[in-house]
Amino acid sequence: MNFSQLGFGFFVLKINGILLALIFCLAVWYYYQELKKEKLDTDYFAHHFWRWIIAGLILGRIFAIFLNLDIFSNYGWMSPFAFWAGGINFYGTVLGSIAMMFYDLKNTEHKPWKWLDLAIPAILVSLTLSDLAEFLTGAVYGTETSLPWGIQYETFGVETIAPIHPVTIYAFIVHFILLNWVWRYGKQFYRQSGKLTIITTMMFFFAEFFLQFFRGDQTTMIFELLRIEQLFSLLILTGLTIYLRKRS
Repeated sequence: MNFSQLGFGFFVLKINGILLALIFCLAVWYYYQELKKEKLDTDYFAHHFWRWIIAGLILGRIFAIFLNLDIFSNYGWMSPFAFWAGGINFYGTVLGSIAMMFYDLKNTEHKPWKWLDLAIPAILVSLTLSDLAEFLTGAVYGTETSLPWGIQYETFGVETIAPIHPVTIYAFIVHFILLNWVWRYGKQFYRQSGKLTIITTMMFFFAEFFLQFFRGDQTTMIFELLRIEQLFSLLILTGLTIYLRKRS
């Protein structure tokens, strides 16, 4: 497969970036509709959404540099602005946007946990679609394998032409199962604001920890044993477990 970028002389369009932008717009529209359905303050959303996006983009870029320190080695203090190198990390963007949203809502009469609970389906929809986009473009790829369902890429950014694990398809299956669980049982948690967000996030990062073992694309390693994404997953799981126990 070769579906990663379109070149126009010195100008290059990353197909994965275009697809993620479209998926993001779809997820925002879905979330807006959920807010309207629950009769929450959509005007507040419209007037503060830009703050959440900027915070997400900043943290997403920081994550991209942190996960691939070669970016900083090559560009130094200009790394935050060298977007062509490493792009913007999806998870960092989501985390930054959610953190800023929670901060803004916390300082008003709005209920931040209820807003987050309603955001969970939209986030999971964007994750499942992002998995498909990354599978098509090879933006995220797996380690080499001899299993019969291994796939091969002949595209920019994939450093091997040997069969590799379709790790994005593994992730798609996990995220789709989680999305269906939220659609089927999520409303049962609405009486306890925040519980759906916490439990879903814990299940996501638990699965993410194991999925990272199948990843083959470059990242920062911890003691050459774990990817830094796995350390991040463990920290999130530990923090949420402690918070959940204190809350109950």
